Amino acid sequence: MEAYRTAEADLLWILDSNARVHPTTLARAVSVLCPPSGPTRSRGRTRIGLVHHVPAAILPKPGGKQNAQRGLGCLLEACFLNGNHARQYLSLNALGVASCLMGKSNLFYRSDLEQATRRFLARNRGDNRPNNPRFDLDESDEQASLLGSSNNSSNRNQHSSFDALELFGQYLAEDNMIGQTLWDDGIRHAMTIDVVGNVVGPLSVKDYFSRRIRWIRARKYMSIGTTLVEPFTESILLGIVMTLAVDRLDLTNGMSKKVVMMIHEVMYFMLDYLVYRSLLQSPLVLSALQSASAPGPIYTRQPAKASASTGSSSSSTVVPSSASASSSSATYHHPYSEQEEEPSQQQQQEEQHHERDGGEELIQIKLNFFEFLIGWTLRECSALSIWLIAMSSNKVQWRKPGKVLTVLRNARVAESN
Repeated sequence: MEAYRTAEADLLWILDSNARVHPTTLARAVSVLCPPSGPTRSRGRTRIGLVHHVPAAILPKPGGKQNAQRGLGCLLEACFLNGNHARQYLSLNALGVASCLMGKSNLFYRSDLEQATRRFLARNRGDNRPNNPRFDLDESDEQASLLGSSNNSSNRNQHSSFDALELFGQYLAEDNMIGQTLWDDGIRHAMTIDVVGNVVGPLSVKDYFSRRIRWIRARKYMSIGTTLVEPFTESILLGIVMTLAVDRLDLTNGMSKKVVMMIHEVMYFMLDYLVYRSLLQSPLVLSALQSASAPGPIYTRQPAKASASTGSSSSSTVVPSSASASSSSATYHHPYSEQEEEPSQQQQQEEQHHERDGGEELIQIKLNFFEFLIGWTLRECSALSIWLIAMSSNKVQWRKPGKVLTVLRNARVAESN
């Protein structure tokens, strides 16, 4: 939280510690959030107030710098993120009917988050319904009292002591709650052509199962309706329902149920595969693939000095203000700026070392057709069993060995005794 509290600028970029982005990602995100013509308006009084990016899995390279062993769990995770998850992520954001984002890379105004959180607290004051995800109002009365003392959103450079981001630390899926809070306040989300690379560490099948079970349980009470119908978005169960419906309506034209089911599965696979192929056209992936044959910049990360824990499951980065950036040893410039200072010899050596390290990871984002087919098939076959196990309990095994959390009905978590 230190970076959030000390950042002087109102515009914040939160980036996960294991994320990889293209050097021009921030410039494109800022151009959407802060266009030259002024704030983007849509559907009446709403406006674009948060820019995020679809996650894309990056697999470790066998025998690379970390000598990582790519287990079957890595393949399952990559096929899930780059196929099923990316398809639903992109489609829901294209429809714009509800908030759907991950906290891998989020750009927003701190003042927007603070005011939306105050209104959220005020709306839910005295509401004791157990199924309504809300903050602990008893602990947040002091912060909520700021509602009447700091409502001027025009002065974005003056911040109160109200740490809105810290209040979301009581949720496992705090990124989802932040997005929903902004959405409910009339602040819409937008995306760019960029993806945010999510480095997948060595995973076994058991690790993959545990991760999927953990996150289904984490969001179960945040969006109970979506979680309940989730199995019907998977190809196998949806295919069975569709096949029975088509047969009942006598629309098979003499084809057997097996043939109808097979056609459905092939179409579903090709849809996910085309989504995966579209991710390969993003600037991050294209530059990574080009690095295999030619040296050059691959991706950029924010300096380690700007990293801090934000209550998330991993540390995130908040972009410093121009004032603080100018006083640091690093030189910041706009990616499209015509004037660029010549980097020192030491900086060039560090960048070359950083690029070599990154290339070993990023080049592995590209799977061949058969790898994707195997991973996709195994993931689809395991989806229903994972969902059934996840819905059978509220206990979550966290990263620290022996640490068990309980997901409460108000979507918050508490340590289990």
